[in-house]
Amino acid sequence: MRPNISIESGSPAAPTHLKRWVSNMRSTLVGVILSAMSLTVAANEQAVVFAGGKVEVALPASFKVTNRDDGSLLATFGPGESHRLELTLHDHERAAGPPDLGQQFVRAQAEKKQRRVTEGAGKSVFMDPAGDFLDGDVTMRVVHWQIGFGKSLVVMTLTAPVEQPMSRALSEFLGKPLNVLVRSLRRV
Repeated sequence: MRPNISIESGSPAAPTHLKRWVSNMRSTLVGVILSAMSLTVAANEQAVVFAGGKVEVALPASFKVTNRDDGSLLATFGPGESHRLELTLHDHERAAGPPDLGQQFVRAQAEKKQRRVTEGAGKSVFMDPAGDFLDGDVTMRVVHWQIGFGKSLVVMTLTAPVEQPMSRALSEFLGKPLNVLVRSLRRV
């Protein structure tokens, strides 16, 4: 016959020191798991500062990033780096007006263009397809996002080949990485 011994911290039979040890181990384990999760996310991203050091954004680590002389950011990805992501800051930090001037501008533009605005993480965002063009014999599609936060407006332009099926790199970017990018945008 085996004795009925429980090491669960909630068990009345467990000695006090064992209860503390189990409780500490649970706390430590939760901390390790959360740290590992954030390291995994951080390992897949790169923090990039642009607009003359005014704005920071998280981009996938696989993106090739260039800060341009005009302050805009160019990130290329996908097969042959054929996918281009450009971010440009329209800075209104010193402008008179409400503290959410950038967000109000985005809402007004979306209404004018009859587009839906997404609100969250202190940002107002709308997507505005800009059409297709030929680059040699390749049809390229252009889509703009206007992202307002505080008195800042970032215009993000994605240019990518029109492919059926959509490239894996583009399909992946349009999921979680796009949401991370928008949420991560901040003034430095």
